[in-house]
Parts: sequence; C-alpha cells; structure tokens
Amino acid sequence: MGEIVETCEGLEEKVGLRRGSLRKEVERVMSCLESNMETENIVLCHGDLKPSNVMVEEGEKIVKLIDFELSGVGWRGFDLYKMFRTGGEGREENMEAFCASYLNCDDSSDSPCSTELTSLLVEEARLFEPVTWLEAGVFFLYAIGEGREGLTEEEEGEWEKEMEGLAKDRIGEYLKCVEGWEGRVEDWRNRVNEMKARGS
Repeated sequence: MGEIVETCEGLEEKVGLRRGSLRKEVERVMSCLESNMETENIVLCHGDLKPSNVMVEEGEKIVKLIDFELSGVGWRGFDLYKMFRTGGEGREENMEAFCASYLNCDDSSDSPCSTELTSLLVEEARLFEPVTWLEAGVFFLYAIGEGREGLTEEEEGEWEKEMEGLAKDRIGEYLKCVEGWEGRVEDWRNRVNEMKARGS
C-alpha cells in the first residue's frame, strides 16, 4: 500500500484530505500493525477475499475462489475481515463460524482450539476494518490515473468522477472507524499475550 500512496500524492484533496495526510495514515496503520502483530498473523492471503470472489458449484458442496491477482503474503485478519465487511444480516455468526472452521474448531471436546481462540481470531479480523477501508480508498485514488487507455475524453471524466466518489466513500468509512484503533489493537495483543502466558 505504501508504494501506491506515492502515486496518489496530490490527489488527497479530491477525497477531503490534506496533501501528504494519506501517506501519514498508511504509515500510522503499518506502524501499529508491525508493533502488535506477530509472524503467526502473516499468512498466504487471497488479497481480495469477498463474497463476489467465492463461487459455489450448483448441486455440489464445492467452493472455489477466483480473482487471485492481489494474492500474496499478508495479514490474515485483513483477508478474513474483508470477506465479512459488507456481509449484512448474519454477518457476525458467519464470521464466527468461518473463523472456527479456519482454526479447525468444532463442537467436539477434543477440538484443537477453544472458544477463546476463536474469539481472538474474530477480534483480530475486526481490527482490520479500518485497514480494509484505507486500502480500498488508496486503490480507488490510484485508479484515477489508471485504466484510461482507449477512453474518450468524456469517458475519462466519468471514470475519474466514479473513482473519486468510491475513494471518498472508502476514506470516509476509514475515518469513521479508526478513532481509538491503536488502543483496540494493543488491548487485543495483551489478551493474546495473556493467553500464551497461561499456555492456552
């Protein structure tokens, strides 16, 4: 995200930010994550895990993921939260069930994980809400200057207006949920450390 932000400098005003403030927000988020997340939180990620990139075969119980161009090593909480960010009704229950399955938990007494571990993973995923909005805002700002090949002047204007609107919306969502975020991340880290100290 940091490298792309450099290409967005000068575009922040389009989404109501002061010049250079987007870079500061990205640095703030990355610093907090790097201080509080451990290597166990970094996994091979889809990068754009969302319902529209999950296909279910009719009549089969086969789930397939598509759209892997953003895949790579990343924060698992980012991938998990992005899947449920706009989940609507039943989102919380689905996220909890998904996280339990991710951890290979089930209702049996010999399950390798606990309710506490599932709860910590759900909380970890929720902590990435501002990150998912910031990433999307940066993406749409970046897109203002991209994807114009073959467009007429009128279409370019429409493209820029659409990308500006999407970027402004996503940055607005980020600003709504980032208040007190670092404290929530540190509280989560302390809970993880307490659980590790107990040997859970």
